[in-house]
Amino acid sequence: MHIFQFELSNGNDENISQSSEFLQKPDGTIYGYTIGKDIYLTKEGINPNTPIHEYSHVWCTVVQENNPELWDNVKSLIKDTPIYDEVMSNKAYTNIH
Repeated sequence: MHIFQFELSNGNDENISQSSEFLQKPDGTIYGYTIGKDIYLTKEGINPNTPIHEYSHVWCTVVQENNPELWDNVKSLIKDTPIYDEVMSNKAYTNIH
């Protein structure tokens, strides 16, 4: 069963055009991105946080699709925190509403 995979990307390939979510430095360097359950990391942007951050996208998608009650509970736990407002106002994260 294919759960998810990590793959190294140059950050400029055609895959990134399929991703609506990717974290980019001000200089344009892309840390990583997800497409479905596949996680792509770039040599230029990788750091210890990148794989965890990108995996969280996969986790959120799986929970949203398979356990909406849990997803609502998770959102309620963080609703009154500064990070919640920051994420909800970020156009890159419109899929988690």
